[in-house]
Amino acid sequence: MSRSTGRCGFTIIELLVSISIISILIGLLLPAVQSAREAARRTQCMNNMRQIGIALQNYHTQHRSFPGSHENYSHFPGMLPFLEQRNVYDRFDSTLPYHHDAQEVAVSSLISTFRCPSDIGPTHKKILTQEVDSDGHYAQGNFDGFISSYYPCSGISQELIDQLLVPAGQYPSGMNNPKTVFWRGEDGRGSYTRFADITDGTSNTIMYCEVHILGVEGRRSHFSHTDPYLAHPGSPYNPRSNFVLHGVTPSGAWPGPNWGLTNGSGGDGEPYSFHTNDLNVVLRADGSVTTMTPDSMPLYLLAHLFAIADGQGRFGEE
Repeated sequence: MSRSTGRCGFTIIELLVSISIISILIGLLLPAVQSAREAARRTQCMNNMRQIGIALQNYHTQHRSFPGSHENYSHFPGMLPFLEQRNVYDRFDSTLPYHHDAQEVAVSSLISTFRCPSDIGPTHKKILTQEVDSDGHYAQGNFDGFISSYYPCSGISQELIDQLLVPAGQYPSGMNNPKTVFWRGEDGRGSYTRFADITDGTSNTIMYCEVHILGVEGRRSHFSHTDPYLAHPGSPYNPRSNFVLHGVTPSGAWPGPNWGLTNGSGGDGEPYSFHTNDLNVVLRADGSVTTMTPDSMPLYLLAHLFAIADGQGRFGEE
């Protein structure tokens, strides 16, 4: 009986070639998988914004205004029943400051609608009280509070108006801080804006956008400031949880007239893109959701779109 002399299996060279081909295919496939995952996260982020928009619209329908901030807490608790978070709302005591120990269960509860899926930062951070420490910052509280990925703008900084918008001819000399949908006073109180107050048009007014509040390595934090009013609060329950648009560059320098939104746009407490291609998801006052990029959103236009009645700024303008 003759034995077969044919070889079995692979040679080392054939095995290495096969492994190389498989590696190349995996290398080609991974970017497509990552891109598909990011597209799904972006879609979920936009859906979150839509849910926030629906909640705010329903609040306005019932109360004839958008929710307002109080001395001891922000507009955020008022939104909870309209986001199917009645159990969290019932645990929040409106007679106490948001940082009171009795508020821990409510303030620490994670509200998934307010978290961007692409936000890889921590979901909780030590809350700040309304007491100023010896360094001029708000003192820390006794528990960690939930951190949102989305915040409204409470105003345009006077420095930005005087040093960029007025010289660029966007505002007249002597222009004071224009109101936004969620404007506030220095005591934390404010807002209760009505649709009738938004004379620039609800489709041309931004209510909410993605905001990074924890600081980004290598980027300047606008809110690590000796002025206690600029110490960023972190928790959306804080009456000073809204951000003020300052618009300085990551190096801390004042921008030119054409400087626009970037991925991080100067770091802490400013509009920030959690997504690829510097794409920031924003909620307009009419409840619609759109995106903005550096190419489509120069800083002066962004300032106009946050203002509710300055008579300027339209989506699509350059």
